Amino acid sequence: MKSEEFPPIQSTAGDGSSNSGIRRPRIQVPKIAEIVAANLRAQIIRGDLREGDALPPEADLIMHFGVSRPTLREAFRILEMESLITIRRGSRGGAEIHRPSLAVSAQYTGHLLQAMGATLKDVHVARTIIEPAAARIAAETATPESLDRLRRALENERATITDPDRFAHAAVAFHEEVIRCANNTTLSVLWGMLSHIVDAHHSAVVADVRSSSGRHHLENRQGFRSHSKFLELLQRNDPGAVEDFWRKHLEDAGAFMFKRLGNEALLDVLG
Repeated sequence: MKSEEFPPIQSTAGDGSSNSGIRRPRIQVPKIAEIVAANLRAQIIRGDLREGDALPPEADLIMHFGVSRPTLREAFRILEMESLITIRRGSRGGAEIHRPSLAVSAQYTGHLLQAMGATLKDVHVARTIIEPAAARIAAETATPESLDRLRRALENERATITDPDRFAHAAVAFHEEVIRCANNTTLSVLWGMLSHIVDAHHSAVVADVRSSSGRHHLENRQGFRSHSKFLELLQRNDPGAVEDFWRKHLEDAGAFMFKRLGNEALLDVLG
């Protein structure tokens, strides 16, 4: 591990009071454990510490940072709660590094939305804002590689069209690939944090259709045709048409899904 200094702590002269009568906010001084955790977190995010790496032994880190064992272990607990390290116990124990994970962020986002009383309708509205814009960007910046990825995703749908559960996941994967083709990291992360909710909604709708009518093959084929049409439009280099079509597709898909499974709270779908 690279030897790094603690971040400098700016001192503030005086006690923060003045004769002007203006009350100044108190400065919250971070605990030493938080500073140690921030130092290690920065190295993980930058890639200085890589996925699967093990941190040096406790004794080495204590000497490096000049802190006590309880302080170091408190820093470890902070990073473990953030899923950036895993503490292994026993003779081969130690701290194993994990890069920030979209899956962890998505799980936390789902919990947060549930706690705030979000509904499936909330998520669908967010999709109809994010996805058509991403589709337009994908059309404007399409490359042979991005088109090949979409073709492979579409073929995966074709191969699973008679299997309702697998097709539902394949359909979500196609939508995710559309986002990826926009080549915008922020859009990809935003969509990734919602995708497991969308996937769960699709699966719930599929289960409802299968139990009540058994018409899932017909619905799957309609979805497959829409995705095929999208790929065809994408290759025509008409971003406006692509954006409009994808918005209409999402609106139609949403109308179908909410007819089968209404505006439930996420807690009812995600469990």
